[in-house]
Amino acid sequence: MIQPWPGADYVGPLPAELMEYGKVGVGLLTGSKQPEAAKAFIAFMADPANAALIRKGFMEPPAR
Repeated sequence: MIQPWPGADYVGPLPAELMEYGKVGVGLLTGSKQPEAAKAFIAFMADPANAALIRKGFMEPPAR
């Protein structure tokens, strides 16, 4: 992952043959103190309408 740095401009992803993505999973713990907030966050991250915002954070949204 290329980290943001003050003064640096992100010009695009690396070529596919050089790029490696890490996978991240999410889940809701049965003992969660704020299960509705957790569900809302998971729904937000999975919503295709938020893909541009997720990419702005240097991540790739889930594949559909």
